[in-house]
Amino acid sequence: MRRGLNWGFLGLLHTSFYMCRCNFSIANKSVSEEFGFGRGEMGYIITTALFAYACGLIVNGLLMLFLRGKITHRPKPGARPGDAAPA
Repeated sequence: MRRGLNWGFLGLLHTSFYMCRCNFSIANKSVSEEFGFGRGEMGYIITTALFAYACGLIVNGLLMLFLRGKITHRPKPGARPGDAAPA
């Protein structure tokens, strides 16, 4: 149960960040008018957001590789050494 909650939370975080990344390009004109940002400042904001997204993908990818290996290669209860690993 706890593992499912953790995966669900990570998935929700990744999905919400992805949606913000996609929607920000549509809303950047409204944001710049609302807060008085110039084109250069909006460029910095978009670049920083995309860089953070790329870093998050790297961290999430490495985390998933690490956790997936732990999940799929765990022996079944009662398994003896030398038994075939589950596919």
